[in-house]
Amino acid sequence: MTEKEIKEIYEELLAGRGAPREYIIGPLGAKARQAFDEAIEEACKKHFMNTQEQTLGESRVRVSFNPSEDSIVDQIKRDTAALIDKVDTIPGVGGGINRLKALAQTAYEEAAMWAVKAATYGK
Repeated sequence: MTEKEIKEIYEELLAGRGAPREYIIGPLGAKARQAFDEAIEEACKKHFMNTQEQTLGESRVRVSFNPSEDSIVDQIKRDTAALIDKVDTIPGVGGGINRLKALAQTAYEEAAMWAVKAATYGK
C-alpha cells in the first residue's frame, strides 16, 4: 500500500466516512490490517502531527512542506536548513557580523528555492 493510498484512507477516516470496506472485512487478514494500522500511525505522525520544535533553518526553508513528496526536495531542504543553522552559530555581534550572517542565510534560502524549482521542474 502506497503512502498516498494511506493518506487518502486517513482523510476518509478524519472526514467520518469510516474505513474502506476491504479494510474491515476484505481479504487483508490480521497481519495486513496490523501493517495498515502501523502505516496509518506513521503517516499521521509524519504528515499531520508534527509538533517537534523546528530550528531556525528548518523554519526558514519550511522543511515540512513538500507536497510532491520528492526525496531530493527533502534532502535539499534539510541540507539548506543545516547550513542556515551553522551560520546562526557563528559567534560575535556588532561590527557588521549580524548583517553578514543574515546575507549568508538569505543566500542559502534563495539557493534552496532555485534548487527545489529545478528538482521539481516539469513534474
